[in-house]
Amino acid sequence: MHPLGYLEGANAARRAGRDWDAENILADAVKRLESNLDVHLEYVRSAERSGDKIAAQERWALVHDRFPNYQKVVG
Repeated sequence: MHPLGYLEGANAARRAGRDWDAENILADAVKRLESNLDVHLEYVRSAERSGDKIAAQERWALVHDRFPNYQKVVG
């Protein structure tokens, strides 16, 4: 599946109030699309939106492991 399909599917699930489904869609996307930065960043944002700081930190670590040249811009 194309990354956009996962991202749009997760967003649709979230808008429908199905956050758990959105989370599962993104978890699957991260496994299947290991080299796609956008999918990984949305997976991080999902944890941040839910307030799960531990999951967000773990996901940021994964981003930095898989994309060592990525620099998080804080603003």
